[in-house]
Amino acid sequence: AYLGSVVTNAKVPDYAMASSQGFITVNWDKFAKDTDYAYFRDNIRRGFNNGSGGYIREIVEGAYGEISGILRPLDRTLRYNAGLRYSSTQQTIGELTIQADPRNAALRNGGLYDNTGVWTYETTTYTNLLPSFTLAYNLMPDLIGRASASKSLTRANPADLRQTRVSIGDQGARQGNLTNPNLKPFKSNNFDLSLEYYMTREAYVALSGFGKDLVGRPATRNVSYTLAQLDALFGTVGLTDAQNQAVAASGGRDKHLVEISEPFNIDTKLKIRGLELTWQQPLDFLPVKGFGFTANYTYSKQTDELPNALPVAGVPPRTNNLTVYYERNGLSLRVSRQYASEHIVNASVGLNAGTYMWTTARTQFDASAGINLKQAFGFAYDASLNVSVWNATDAISRTYVQFPGAVFDEYKPGPSYNVSMRVAF
Repeated sequence: AYLGSVVTNAKVPDYAMASSQGFITVNWDKFAKDTDYAYFRDNIRRGFNNGSGGYIREIVEGAYGEISGILRPLDRTLRYNAGLRYSSTQQTIGELTIQADPRNAALRNGGLYDNTGVWTYETTTYTNLLPSFTLAYNLMPDLIGRASASKSLTRANPADLRQTRVSIGDQGARQGNLTNPNLKPFKSNNFDLSLEYYMTREAYVALSGFGKDLVGRPATRNVSYTLAQLDALFGTVGLTDAQNQAVAASGGRDKHLVEISEPFNIDTKLKIRGLELTWQQPLDFLPVKGFGFTANYTYSKQTDELPNALPVAGVPPRTNNLTVYYERNGLSLRVSRQYASEHIVNASVGLNAGTYMWTTARTQFDASAGINLKQAFGFAYDASLNVSVWNATDAISRTYVQFPGAVFDEYKPGPSYNVSMRVAF
């Protein structure tokens, strides 16, 4: 038993008794009475440790103005829209720390008074102007050019904004995390240019180019410190008995290395550039009316001002989608295919620089069929029957760290089937 516990090692046999089946069990009534168990059970939510509580409050104030209209330059229609958003954000981060009740100095575990909590707060205020505009110009009756630009802002993850605190969780005291209350929101400058050619009201092809310039995006870096360095920077880091034993075995706090993961803002500009091609085409010229398809292909590339800077995760360089459909006389059939190329899903895996977590390329097929019973068979009520299958070919994907053979996990959702009927009375 723990040194100072109400039930010491020597007293353990006093709480053992024979059960009705002849096995050794705990004399619970005696144990609960001697340890004042009911009191601690009823006050279980009052106990806390450093870092077990946190506080975040965000006050956002803003204003938005917009202007839109239609002009006729060169006797052709130009539609425009422009807006300006102002926002002011005040973030307050609080951290709960404990202080031992001074009356506990002469007491032992089991008879201690509750610790008292002290809140400390830190407030950050920032303002932003976020402009945007869109233009659509009829170059020809069936050809439209579009342009848009905007500035957007994304705030930091509140979980990373807690006041500066080091936490070391593993028993070997080799890996830890550091919060960063000074994380700033990151900004993105966005622009798009596109041409749309309409063959009919429903058939068109479109080619667009897009770009994003990201500044101050969040990332995680891993830095090695000795435990003594962490003590000097952030105050003495508390450890468990098992962790203290591991530190002693490696030569003490001035020699024991800890790898710390800490969030930060990347100051350089990341540029994402891409092209997108879209084609939507009814096939009413076929002998059987009602068929058609929609297709989409997207290519993107990202480059950073700083060589070997962390990439943005979750952005496949190539995606394409194809849907073939039939819709006529209350009957609807659709088969679709979605493809995403191999791409990075985690740029901060805690290993050497340039080591990322990837996901393999994945192709998925879905299908659905529906029929409106009123249109097809003269049903008295407006009723529709629908059947769909998701991931019909049982596509899987794997994530791996740097090398395809170093599989981290496998995502195998399997196919999913759905049958539904809707009736309107």
